[in-house]
Amino acid sequence: MEERLICPDRRCPVGDDRKTARFQLGREPEGMLGVAARCAYGAPTVLVCSPVVLRGGGNAEPFPTVYWLSCPFLRDMIGRLEGGPAFRRIRGLIRKDGTFREGARDSAANYRADRARLYEGIPDELKGMINENATKDLLSAGPGGIRSFENIKCLHIYLANWLAGNADPVGRITAELIAGMDRRGTQGDDSQPVSV
Repeated sequence: MEERLICPDRRCPVGDDRKTARFQLGREPEGMLGVAARCAYGAPTVLVCSPVVLRGGGNAEPFPTVYWLSCPFLRDMIGRLEGGPAFRRIRGLIRKDGTFREGARDSAANYRADRARLYEGIPDELKGMINENATKDLLSAGPGGIRSFENIKCLHIYLANWLAGNADPVGRITAELIAGMDRRGTQGDDSQPVSV
C-alpha cells in the first residue's frame, strides 16, 4: 500500500526541511519542530509541530496540530476523499464498530499525550503568554483540536498521525482509500465497504 501513497511526479525539492515544508504548504510551517515521516524521495511528509506558536506581534497562540501533513499530493488526494461518501462511512464505523471506535478513542488519547509531552518542553515564559482556559482547551482536545474523537473531520490530521507511526484506525483507512484511488484521485468501486 505504501507505494500508492507516493507522489507520482516528485513535486517537492529535497534538502532543507524547512524550505521544503514552506514549498509544500505555500507558507511558513508554523511551529515546525521537525519531521515525523518522509516520502520515498526523502521530502517531509509529516511535520511535528509545537503546541504553542508565536504569531505576528509576538503573540503566543495554541496550535493543536501535532502532526501536520505537508505532502501536497496526499493533501490533494484527501481533498477528493473528503468530498465523497468515504468520509460518512468512516464516521459510521466509529458509531457502529466497537473495535474501530475503541481504536479511534485510544488514538485520540495518545495524540493528546504526545501534545502534552511537547507542551512540557516549551519554555515557561512562552506558556505564560497563553491564558489558562486556552491551555486547558489545548491539552484536553483531540487531534487537530477536535473535542470528541467521534466527530472526525479533516482526514489529513489522522493520516499524518498514522504516517508518523502511531496507531490510528482513521488514518489507516484513509491511507487504504488513497491507495485504492487512481492517480487522478478517483476512488474505485465506492459501493465497497471500508475495511477495518
